[in-house]
Order: sequence, then structure tokens, then C-alpha cells
Amino acid sequence: MKLSGITIGGAIGMLLLAIALASPAHASPSFVVRGIVDVKAPTKDAVYVTGTYASNQDTTDYSLNKNIAFKISKATVQKYLNRKLVTTNWHNIKFGQEVVMFGTGENGTYTVTRLVINDRSFNITGTVSSTNHGSNQFQVLVKTSSYKQGTIKNTHVTIHYTSKTKCTQSGKEIGCSDIANDGQKIKVAGGVTGVTDTYDATTVWNKY
Repeated sequence: MKLSGITIGGAIGMLLLAIALASPAHASPSFVVRGIVDVKAPTKDAVYVTGTYASNQDTTDYSLNKNIAFKISKATVQKYLNRKLVTTNWHNIKFGQEVVMFGTGENGTYTVTRLVINDRSFNITGTVSSTNHGSNQFQVLVKTSSYKQGTIKNTHVTIHYTSKTKCTQSGKEIGCSDIANDGQKIKVAGGVTGVTDTYDATTVWNKY
């Protein structure tokens, strides 16, 4: 069968060739961006991220330390559970978390197809090296850490606490301001937040 002098098979072939030739010119550039959720709280439609790594750093739009809105309405959202990736939803994207995003960008619009919430929880053991209870913080000389041990072992890490932080000693709850600067052993559990890696404590075991 012919269609205006061209076989149907030939027409399909020409169409596929045209699509193949046109696609590279119009394809949106893909990206991988890692960064911190900040400036604005996430919504079901967008997440605002300050990049700490970008696959297209040579492009102005992907400059590090620049906060950009990314569209996530159609993105698959994942998080780590028992060290395995599981699917979740945008409600689990929290202010201050680190995320890794995969998607495409064009004309200042960045559409995410997949977003992974990075696990930055920590368990640290060490000794108390200083305290500043006026600022709700103390420093720990790190002996072990479940987070970035190779980087922070044998360094002094500042731990931040709030009224919601549970501090205990010998099985009894104490005020976090009761932690003394006397070199005692300590264990801290919590999570790292923000671009500058703030160690926020949720539970502290004093004289561990």
C-alpha cells in the first residue's frame, strides 16, 4: 500500500529518523545535584536546595552554594531504612536534610525524577573536651562515629542540644546543662543538619 507515493513502511522509517535527529537538539540536559534543603520548607510541588555538589558545575545555574527551587511533583522520593532504599513521600523531606536529586533542567526550570534523602544520623562516642551551656552545646573528642568516622575521628566536634534532647546518666535523666567539662566518656546520638554540618543531639549518655 502507498501513501502519496511513499510506502507506509518508508513513512514510518522517515518519521523515526526525524525523531532521532531532532531529539538530541531538544533534549533537556540531565543533572545530579546533592545539597541541603534550606531557605524555604519543602512542599508537594517544590524543594529548595543549596547545592554542595552538582554534575554540571560549569553551568551558572548549577553553581554551588546557590539555593534553587526544584520541581518534585512527579518525583520518586526515597530514603534509607536499615541501610536499604525504600520509597517514601515528600512529607519525609525535612528542612536541613541532605538530598540527592536526579532530573532534567531547561530554561531555569528543574524537574526532579528521583530524590533520595541521605541518612546523616550519627552515633558518636568520645570524651567531653569543652562545654558552652549558654549556647546549648558541648564539644566531644571523637573516638568512634557511625557518620564520617574517617573524617572526624580524633577531632573535636561541637554537639548542639535543645529542650527536646534527652540526656541521661547512670540510667537516670539529667539536664543537658549538667554535663561537665571533666573529660568523662560520653555517647551521643542524633543527626547532622544544614550546609555547615551541625551535629544535633537527640539522646546523650553522660559518663558512658
